[in-house]
Amino acid sequence: MLDMAPGYGTDGLRGNIELTSLDESYTNETLHAFTYEPTRSMTVVNLVELINEKDRDAFNFSPEWEGCRFWLFVVMRDLGDADWVERETANTAYEALPKYWRNPEGQEPRIMREGTFRSTG
Repeated sequence: MLDMAPGYGTDGLRGNIELTSLDESYTNETLHAFTYEPTRSMTVVNLVELINEKDRDAFNFSPEWEGCRFWLFVVMRDLGDADWVERETANTAYEALPKYWRNPEGQEPRIMREGTFRSTG
């Protein structure tokens, strides 16, 4: 499982990538799952290398401590640009991410706040 989580830095807005190995496909906290098949063989190392190459590991959350959905969209777009997933995948993700998914089912629109990528170089 790959996620961008806030709570780092002096103001708590600096993000940190969390990478977790799971025995199951989803956790008990999963409200809604989206599956995107890669167009070619890909490893976790490939994904982390792409994230680092694009400086997507350097992320600041919005003042509201939001931005992980935006970060996911950008990473999906990067995967499409690199031909790791179909390019249309980023658009599909962008349509799904600005929604609040309720448990056990249903959704409602929600603003997708954007964080900012900071330069590491």
